[in-house]
Amino acid sequence: MNADASWPDLDEAEARVLKIQTKLHQWAAVGRMGWDPATRAYVERRTTEGLSKKEILRCLKRYIARELFPLLARNPALLTHRQTCPAATPPLPTG
Repeated sequence: MNADASWPDLDEAEARVLKIQTKLHQWAAVGRMGWDPATRAYVERRTTEGLSKKEILRCLKRYIARELFPLLARNPALLTHRQTCPAATPPLPTG
């Protein structure tokens, strides 16, 4: 879904933030909760502590953001839109 089409009054920076938030949600909800054993254990533990699924997702998104930010800050090339995938990494050096 194109964030610009859904919210036409957003400027470019706001649309970028919305896209990042959407990807964090998808990765936390669909990705890590489905395949990562540590995340599954975390979700189970937090559920027994009484947190709702919405609260658990919020915590997971914050954790993922804290993991990804240092990686992106060290490699600004990852922040630019390359090819059709915004997360495309630069090519490996040859030689």
